[in-house]
Amino acid sequence: MKKAFEKIKEFFSKKIVKKISILLGIFAAIIIVECTAFNFRAIPNRGEVRDYESGQVTVTYATKTEQVAENGDPMYTISSTNMPRFRITFDEQTVVNTVYIDVSFFDTHEYKYNFKVSGYYLENSYGVTLSSQYEMEVVQGDEHTKYFLTEFNHAVNRIDITLASVANYSDAKGLSFAFGGIGLNHKMPFHFSFARVLSLMLLGSVTFILVDFFIRRKEKEPHPKKLITMDTVVYALPIVALFVIYTFFGNFTHAFCSPTDGTQISKELVDAFMHGHVYLDAEPSEVLKNLPNPYDPNVRGGAGALWDHLYFDGKYYSYYGVTPVFLLFLPFRLITGQYLYDAYGVLLFSTIGLVFMALAYDGLIKLAFKDRPLPLFMKYMMFALLALGCGILFNVERPYFYEVSTSCAFMCMMIMLFHLVRGGLIFEREQKRFFYHLAFASFWGALAVLSRATMALYALCHLIYLGFYFFKKRKEMDRKSIILFFSLSLAPYLVFGILQAVYNYARFGSFLDFGIEYSLTIADFKNMQFHFGNVLTSLHNFLFGLPSASSNYFFLRGNNLRFGNAYYFFETSSTIGLFIRMPVLWVIFVLPFLEKTTWKEKMEHLCLRWLPCVIIPFIQVAITWQSGFATRYYSDFAWPLMLFALLLLGRRYQKIETDRGQAIMFAFLLGNIIISSIVTFDVILVYVPMLTHHYGVVNYAYTRFYYHLGHEFTFWR
Repeated sequence: MKKAFEKIKEFFSKKIVKKISILLGIFAAIIIVECTAFNFRAIPNRGEVRDYESGQVTVTYATKTEQVAENGDPMYTISSTNMPRFRITFDEQTVVNTVYIDVSFFDTHEYKYNFKVSGYYLENSYGVTLSSQYEMEVVQGDEHTKYFLTEFNHAVNRIDITLASVANYSDAKGLSFAFGGIGLNHKMPFHFSFARVLSLMLLGSVTFILVDFFIRRKEKEPHPKKLITMDTVVYALPIVALFVIYTFFGNFTHAFCSPTDGTQISKELVDAFMHGHVYLDAEPSEVLKNLPNPYDPNVRGGAGALWDHLYFDGKYYSYYGVTPVFLLFLPFRLITGQYLYDAYGVLLFSTIGLVFMALAYDGLIKLAFKDRPLPLFMKYMMFALLALGCGILFNVERPYFYEVSTSCAFMCMMIMLFHLVRGGLIFEREQKRFFYHLAFASFWGALAVLSRATMALYALCHLIYLGFYFFKKRKEMDRKSIILFFSLSLAPYLVFGILQAVYNYARFGSFLDFGIEYSLTIADFKNMQFHFGNVLTSLHNFLFGLPSASSNYFFLRGNNLRFGNAYYFFETSSTIGLFIRMPVLWVIFVLPFLEKTTWKEKMEHLCLRWLPCVIIPFIQVAITWQSGFATRYYSDFAWPLMLFALLLLGRRYQKIETDRGQAIMFAFLLGNIIISSIVTFDVILVYVPMLTHHYGVVNYAYTRFYYHLGHEFTFWR
């Protein structure tokens, strides 16, 4: 027995066993907390348990029908514009600690409904006084949300439960519901939340790894050597997150393709090009044609106008770029005879974009820090921040045809960036295929412009890079190299620019007219005046908008701050600024000014760093004054800001000599990752329920998941 005890003691004295034991202890503690503190509402309740069937409850503003639900509960129909009220009256004051209401809506539209629970008592035997009132949120399919902890401050003589709202309905008249009755003082159900447990286990594991990291550093122990597959694993994590978000929000429930259905990009533009013309096949109504100003949304009601289409000279057109059509949707139609569902195009473009972002980032890190390579933790943590901040994760939360353009442009820009890095135009490097990378950088840059016209600003930066490179290397280049340099770098822009100009002329009779002013959308762009207040509104909400929070709701909300009174479009209220969501970006306004540089270096930095990475992104944000706020636009401008900030941070880390300074940098990056992860995925969760148009209203699986997840974490409600 003594020998066995000694062996057990020796076994648990090993460092690896100790660490595993500690980690298992943390997990066990999390399970205990989940079963106790997070289920505190499941403890026995005060008060007498009472059950009232539907016939014992006074129901007003709803009519009982002859129908019954599958479980036998009677069916009711809301009979007026007033919301139904359920009333129970007691002969004497009664303690009510919990309320259970057995109400169910069946239409998929009603993914959530709210009740107001009010308790009243008789004061001096005659005056009815409100004890307190609470809101009760019921999520369809979550039985435990039908229980409510009242916490009335007085024993009551009456309870009123009023239906406050039904999701997606401002007027609930005519809706049907099953009502089985009301239960009082029932023990609230125990609910083991895997979402909470996994989240805490992840947090516990990260904390454990951090403690282990600092212990190793203090004891001067060597860290594990880099595994061959480590880069692949780390760089693949954003793609995994992309697919997880895509799956959670229900997009895999859609058919991969359809022989008849599609959107403006996946079908209408495809059909137009297949039929040999640039206008769309849909025919505008005579009412629309006869309107004096069809672009005014206030006067075209009843004209049958197609939303977000261009209308010009009696024909419909599209203002969305043609790159995704010719890269994917048109070839798919020609090969299969089917129309590809937009969401799969968004997923494909986003995935390829993330792959090339990782490749470009890896190349930048190797070249920028070749004199003193960054440690792995620094390299990987910086990439995590880049992936969180680049904006592409927002595109798959609502992958409609709007996100096709932004995700395709992002993909083209990342492929372009990859070739710029490999070609040595950003940081000089030895390479054998310079002209190959030179040509493809311009090719994909031109395709990015044809996907989103605003990418032309980055194309301008590309030309500046080419100019600086030629100025430095002109004495080393012979005549043949100079001809190749200019022909390969400029030909794609020239060819695709001419094609875009011809396309513009074929549609609107002008080579430089992209047609946005003919849009039948949120405002009359043809007569829309410039308002500098809208520029400030965009800059604030996209970049610096602060969130608001409430103990009654777990998720953060953005504050839609307005400058001026001019019309400004908010697609959602998820306006948490990029500099708030990614605090690491503030180093842009500090670290560059700590470096001592000559005026020549300052001008070079202005053209090659500040212009593409800060000035152009700010301009990108400013020009949204007309189209308004939408989270998909982040993928247009967030990634260069992030790259600039992270490279500055890497340079600063190289100058740190002390262990304490390196530990502070590690903690700084970790804090940024935690904050950025929470706020980024908060914006993703908040986004879909806050939509006010087609996609958010039709895909109810998104909103059901959102509210279900909300109840998993707001356990105190």
